[in-house]
Amino acid sequence: MIENEVGLTLASEQFNTDLRGIPPFDQIPRMPKTSEEQLRLTKRLFHINEELEEAYEAKANDDIVGMADAMADIVYLALGICHDLGIPFKEVYAEIHRSNMSKERVKDASESKRGDPNDLKKGPAFSPADVKSVLQAFNADV
Repeated sequence: MIENEVGLTLASEQFNTDLRGIPPFDQIPRMPKTSEEQLRLTKRLFHINEELEEAYEAKANDDIVGMADAMADIVYLALGICHDLGIPFKEVYAEIHRSNMSKERVKDASESKRGDPNDLKKGPAFSPADVKSVLQAFNADV
């Protein structure tokens, strides 16, 4: 378990188990080059948008089953995009998570750019995510 001062946790062993069906990444991370690859990416992004709309509908209808379905579909599609682009998802996710855990809770809503008293902010201990270095470690030309 990874925990920060805000009390957010990540069960990394569970996360790894959840991703064990994802094929290994055997390509260098890159954006689509051919028109076929670009069309596939566009279709998947559009599909993610449709699933996000379903999530909003599930929220409006207080539908936990619909919400669970939409969230799982969004993750599934995002992982497929990462696989197609050669993005090492686990490593990128770990870097984003590390950065997010360096944020701190706001003291009140006035400190939040969203006016949310439960929000997080980039305080003095904040360390931005270095996704570029993660991708470069996988030979990406970024």
